[in-house]
Amino acid sequence: MGRLRPEFLSRAKKFSHRVVDVAEALETARKSRRVVDQLIACGTSVSANLFEADEGVSRADFLKSMGIVNKELRECRFWLEFSGERAWISIAKLDALLAEAKELKLIVGSILSRARKKSPAASVS
Repeated sequence: MGRLRPEFLSRAKKFSHRVVDVAEALETARKSRRVVDQLIACGTSVSANLFEADEGVSRADFLKSMGIVNKELRECRFWLEFSGERAWISIAKLDALLAEAKELKLIVGSILSRARKKSPAASVS
């Protein structure tokens, strides 16, 4: 249906690529495989679910996918911060990516809020 701007979808995909880059750097440094897997999963889920939301057949599909994006962005921030706190990667190197995660989450939150107001019967957390 094309509910989301192409620029926003592209921005989210770039974010996902950057998260995978961090995960690959952690893997190369032989850090926790579990954290690497979690980062790749939540990082790629952000853009995958945005693309899914953009093509959602119904408003309920859209809200569900956007809710998942919101949660995945929260998880990305957690694992990125965790990796920095463990000194696996410098916090300074993560600052821009953490800021981008926060900005994307604010945008997604705003989109969700507006979409929910248009459809009061739908509730997605």
